[in-house]
Amino acid sequence: MKKILVSLGLAVIMLCGVVLPGFSGGEVYAADDICNDSAIAADLKKAAGCSDFGADKPTAVPIALNIINVVLSFVGLIAVGVIIYGGILYVTSTGDSAKIHKAKNCILYGVVGLVVAIMAFAIVAFINTSVLKKS
Repeated sequence: MKKILVSLGLAVIMLCGVVLPGFSGGEVYAADDICNDSAIAADLKKAAGCSDFGADKPTAVPIALNIINVVLSFVGLIAVGVIIYGGILYVTSTGDSAKIHKAKNCILYGVVGLVVAIMAFAIVAFINTSVLKKS
């Protein structure tokens, strides 16, 4: 019974965190209202998408960066899975030297894969922020 009450309490707290910020009492604008309101700063209008839509045509670069980030995330997950698999092999090797060698190699290759994925992610983030962003 205690577990059910704790679970329900946590669910209510999370729901309040999601729902209550919408009731902040501030003004809520539709996109057309923001674009037509002269009291709104130009930066906010640009962030809301009020600028000339023909001037900022989307390019393939953001799409490619998103795809690369998703692929690198999957590579990182696979590397962590390989490390976990190697750990399970090591624990269940029961002293067999061939199984221990296989487990150590599995862990080593998993760590190398994880380091490569993290470095590739860092390189993509660096290129995205330093090279492709216009000041």
